[in-house]
Amino acid sequence: MTERIPPEVREAVAALFRKEADAVFRSAWLAAGGDRGEADDAVQEAFQAAALQWATVGSYPPDRQRAWLMRVAINKVIDRQRAARRHRLEAETEPESAQRAPSAEHVALTRVMKDRCLKAISEMPETRRTVAYLAFHEEWTAPEIAEHLGIKPSTVRVHIHHARAMLEAAVGAELPAVQPNDGTDAREETR
Repeated sequence: MTERIPPEVREAVAALFRKEADAVFRSAWLAAGGDRGEADDAVQEAFQAAALQWATVGSYPPDRQRAWLMRVAINKVIDRQRAARRHRLEAETEPESAQRAPSAEHVALTRVMKDRCLKAISEMPETRRTVAYLAFHEEWTAPEIAEHLGIKPSTVRVHIHHARAMLEAAVGAELPAVQPNDGTDAREETR
């Protein structure tokens, strides 16, 4: 894969690696629960992604490059953990439970809730819709969203609050993704 990366990009990414690898590793290591191998793999993949997207990442200021690398490394860890959990669950699932289909009532209610959510989301102002997606779907924190969008974390929290209220009004309190917690972290707010 390194053959596709031009020499000047390799040099720039190598310099960035020397500067930021320790900080990116610490983030990945924490996300991996102290698994050094998992963290090493995530760091390598983050810098590889930076090299492949250097036209964009290279234009970022140093702090944003570091934040981008940390986020990518953390996401790589999360992706692997989810895949491992999914494989574990599939292995533990009994054959008869896999054959049981959800009830018609459950399917209908789920579709109604989904349609109402999509309608509520489509009616949100663009910034709120973006904040809601990053907070509820991507599980970014308020500071991460704020940095990404160039707005204050307090503004992000206000958008999350209003997005949650709109979704609750559309679907009701049954939707777990919009249940409030402590209000300090978008990731925590969605659990």
